[in-house]
Amino acid sequence: MLSSVLLTALLACDKAAMEAADTAAADTTAADTAPLDSGGDTRADTDTGAATDTGTSTDTGTSTDTSTDTDTDTGTTDTEPPDYSVDACDEAWLSERGAVSFEAADGTWTDYSADFSAGTVETPIRFNLSAPGTLHLCEGEWFVGLELEADALVVGHGAPEAVLLSGAAQQTPIRLRIDDLSATLQNLTLIDGAGETSVSLFEETSTAVVGGGLFCDGVSTLTLLGVTVRQSSAGVGGGGYIGSGCALEAWSTDFVDNEARNTSGGGLFLDYASASLYFVQMLGGSSGYNGAAFTSYYSDVLIEDALFEDNSAGRDAGAIYLIAGSLEMSRSQLRGNSAPYSSPALLLSSAEAALTDVTISGNDGGDGGGINHRGGTLHLTGVTLEQNRTGDHGGGLSASGGSIVASGLIIRNNQASYGGGIYLSNDVDATLDGLSLVNNRASGDGGGIYMHQQTLSLEGVVFQGNEAADNGGGVHIQQSALETSGCSFTSNTATNGGAVYANLSEGYLSSNDTFEDNTATNRGAALFARAQSDSALSSCAMTGGYAGRSGGGIYLSERSSAEVTDCLLSDNTPDDVFVGDVSQSYTWDTTASFSCDSDGCE
Repeated sequence: MLSSVLLTALLACDKAAMEAADTAAADTTAADTAPLDSGGDTRADTDTGAATDTGTSTDTGTSTDTSTDTDTDTGTTDTEPPDYSVDACDEAWLSERGAVSFEAADGTWTDYSADFSAGTVETPIRFNLSAPGTLHLCEGEWFVGLELEADALVVGHGAPEAVLLSGAAQQTPIRLRIDDLSATLQNLTLIDGAGETSVSLFEETSTAVVGGGLFCDGVSTLTLLGVTVRQSSAGVGGGGYIGSGCALEAWSTDFVDNEARNTSGGGLFLDYASASLYFVQMLGGSSGYNGAAFTSYYSDVLIEDALFEDNSAGRDAGAIYLIAGSLEMSRSQLRGNSAPYSSPALLLSSAEAALTDVTISGNDGGDGGGINHRGGTLHLTGVTLEQNRTGDHGGGLSASGGSIVASGLIIRNNQASYGGGIYLSNDVDATLDGLSLVNNRASGDGGGIYMHQQTLSLEGVVFQGNEAADNGGGVHIQQSALETSGCSFTSNTATNGGAVYANLSEGYLSSNDTFEDNTATNRGAALFARAQSDSALSSCAMTGGYAGRSGGGIYLSERSSAEVTDCLLSDNTPDDVFVGDVSQSYTWDTTASFSCDSDGCE
């Protein structure tokens, strides 16, 4: 997408052609066609009726360098966001150019202060910017909706919170509805916008009024530099609607307290579009249904160095809802968001997503406290999911179908009913090597992981300090198959199966794992296997386990079996193995190889 610097360069390349065309068409009026005659007063009459079109007749010259600093270099930084501030208008500026002025390439300036001042909070006006150039706004609250019909830079002079384009809760402050345009907004605030454009959504299955703060529909580019969009609302896309191929690029931009009243996209709604968001904050957004910060529908999204905080959805996806399309997110945070049904933070539905160095924390609500993954592909690198809470499944991560590849994933201090850290079902293709699960809690089963109808292989995973009120402090295997290698289970706690609980398991295979200081208040500190669940453990260490009744190491019942090869069993209380079918207790207190079934151990 084009920054304003690129826009200026592009327009400058066309200057000679425009000037030649001006000579050939000197008699063409502003209302006819571009290019326009630069001579004389080019202002159009302005009707002050509410939300009335007041198309301008500005010179078609290009935007030129001004005395103010409007540098729009969008180079990334690792720590501080780019600064797009512009000095306030001084007395000389106001005297010479006015509080609202348009700058043409040939140096011609047009004062639109009177036109913009005609808009009031009771009757805001619509102003058509129909020729390329730069519109300068000095500090003030302008009750004007800009209709962008040409390549343009709209720049605020002064503190961005003091340069306000207000929709007066009646109209959208910025609309771009033409293909092949490039527009840039810099250093200003869009406030009190109200959606006024109706579009068809979701493959034309519904219609909604969209785009409270800004609206871009068509194959054009819209760039936001140091912009704030706040306190705007619409049925869909309270802060903004980006659709039909529009490409949004935002730097150092905030979406604050925007609302999607009916359904989706409190801050933004993307509809077959694209967005690149750098150093963006989405704060306090709300939606009647889902995607309180933003919803992306069959769109491609790139996010770097962003914050999504305190957003709240009426049903699903307290922060971000991605339906198909793609998401690449890095160095960002999602925290303190809420949604009662599914994923208070991030909901992915049949999408392709890659998160790098992202922290998702302190979110509260429905299924998947940190991430809810429903099909598609998910890559997690250096991601931390912590202190998220749900009354359903997966305090940190809930996944059903699709694939997940994780590296350096940390899941800690999360809470859920099932799967305090992770809930996996419907055969997710998951690669979670090097995963760290620490101090997660389930009020039901599976403090670290709950598996249902799932096949999973884990290598080098840390299970530490996880707790289940019922079964499986480290992991609960329900009608699933699990293989662990080089994993450590330390200080995990449950009623049964302090480290591992297997029920109707299709098999548990363990090699080179350590089970240390795990606790079962009832049975099976390291492993509890029931209902014909078969296990095989080799080269393991099972030490310091404590069970309140039996099976300080392993507890087997209901025709389950265990094949143990070269495993150290030591200091387990009250015994190393207990076979419930025959009520037989065994203690080796050494490295041993043995097999157990419903008839006992040998």
